[in-house]
Amino acid sequence: MALSSASTTAEVTAAYDDNASYDLDGDVTKAKNFVVACRILLRRLADEIRKGDVSVRDDYHKIGEQLRNAQQWVQANDPTATGTQFQ
Repeated sequence: MALSSASTTAEVTAAYDDNASYDLDGDVTKAKNFVVACRILLRRLADEIRKGDVSVRDDYHKIGEQLRNAQQWVQANDPTATGTQFQ
């Protein structure tokens, strides 16, 4: 299933997990799906959630780095890539 604005966060997280092995599998489609999941996660997830004394912080730097790595991997491994850099 292609991710879209209608996808639930659970669906986006599942796609992130399911496609995380794109480089080990050598799968360009998985890498592209991973890029989309990273982009949506970066947009949707709250940087910090607090409830009382409990604080949970998502590591945006880590997801951002994974996004950049996946974009570079796609550029290097997609035979249909135009050479245009991801933004």
